[in-house]
Amino acid sequence: MRLHDDLLRYLADTLSWIPTYPHSKAEPSSGLCMWGITRIEVDGAHVARAVFSAWADLLSLGPDDLRLTGSYVNVQSDRRARPRGVQAISLEGGYQDVHLSRQAVVSGLRVLATWCQEVADSGGSAYVVHFGV
Repeated sequence: MRLHDDLLRYLADTLSWIPTYPHSKAEPSSGLCMWGITRIEVDGAHVARAVFSAWADLLSLGPDDLRLTGSYVNVQSDRRARPRGVQAISLEGGYQDVHLSRQAVVSGLRVLATWCQEVADSGGSAYVVHFGV
């Protein structure tokens, strides 16, 4: 199952509430490692299920084309007049518009919530793995 990277960034503050285990460490952490493997085990499964279900419920109320605020980006602009021989870089920035299908996002979040419930019910014999972006 795949969820768009920009969606995970949009949800990042609430994903940080989930107790997790990064692949590189044996001790618990929280949230998803964006550039590595993260496990959601039984101790984080209830929180993860609640977070993914809550987002699915909230986003299901949105329009078919979800428009979310993405990352802030800078773009180089050379619209400023400058004296001859002077090189300058001017940066302008703004937030990206992220367009996602409501149906795909909500469906994916509900599947994740179901998997997390299965982990919670497994008694520690199952986990969800996130492989990063």
